[in-house]
Amino acid sequence: MESEFGDSILGLDGDIDRGRLGEIVFSDAPALARLEAILHPVIQREIDRIISHADQRVIVLEAIKLLESGLVDDCNAIWVVAAATEERLRRLIARNGLDRESAQKRVDMQESEQEKMEHADVLIDNNCGLHETRAQVRRAWGKIRLAE
Repeated sequence: MESEFGDSILGLDGDIDRGRLGEIVFSDAPALARLEAILHPVIQREIDRIISHADQRVIVLEAIKLLESGLVDDCNAIWVVAAATEERLRRLIARNGLDRESAQKRVDMQESEQEKMEHADVLIDNNCGLHETRAQVRRAWGKIRLAE
């Protein structure tokens, strides 16, 4: 990874500093595309390995780039969890300790909520509290019919 993005992405321990790498790729669409070209094949192989060894009848795949990466082609149903941009920014800032500008760059690099919702078989409205979001997930999960 450092051969692509330089030694500046390394922390003092020699591991990739995700914050530093994020600053680079979320400010530069071509850099994000290069990162995805490196990571997506590795992620796809790992997902394929996990699925091929799974004995569960239902497998849930959580992936922010599901639609863009081609992973969507192997899914029977697409669930989209959507929240207003302002709410997504607030949560991203709180969770990752980002400033508003950095959080906005990350949101801007994602496919729009509208585009994601157009692909949804199930839409979970995540503008509400955790209790209501969980209730929506439970209702949708309860509708899954397992093939015999």
